Amino acid sequence: MNVRKMTLAIALLALVAAPVLAEENGEAAAETTPAVEKLDKPGSLSAGKKLMNEEKWAEAAAYFEGIGPQEAANGKLKREPWRLNNWARCLVALEKYDEAAEVAQQGLDITPGNSALWNNKGAALSRSGKHDEAMEHYKAGIAKLEELGKDASRLKANLKFLEDAKAGLIDENGKRIEKKADEDD
Repeated sequence: MNVRKMTLAIALLALVAAPVLAEENGEAAAETTPAVEKLDKPGSLSAGKKLMNEEKWAEAAAYFEGIGPQEAANGKLKREPWRLNNWARCLVALEKYDEAAEVAQQGLDITPGNSALWNNKGAALSRSGKHDEAMEHYKAGIAKLEELGKDASRLKANLKFLEDAKAGLIDENGKRIEKKADEDD
């Protein structure tokens, strides 16, 4: 394990352990912000994305939560929607769908033209069994992205899949059911 990974692991452990240790010592758990952001290059979320690429979803979720809001010195939130998007994606992978939808919505509140955030919130809603809500969410996302002149093809494909599933054209494994040649249209 290289020094960077070891330092990240220690910082994440400190994030989890600090409130517990404080309570054991009879102290009120203080709000702690780990020094995780110091492990990442300015303007980058690469350490968390690396964990995602390694499918270390819990560690990546803890990283994106732990670094806190990404506000630049000038008050701009350029990185924040992407931190929230990545965190939501991790939460979907961890099957924490309600939390993922909330985190994605926080990102959409900042940047309503971010198709990845629309997609992650829709995925969280759909996977939690809220298919009708997910379809309405995708429709709203498509409208917003098209209004902004952005690509909505991923949302359209996801909406079509949910509509087909609702119509019985998708099996329980997520595969399209092929119609036989002799079936009526």
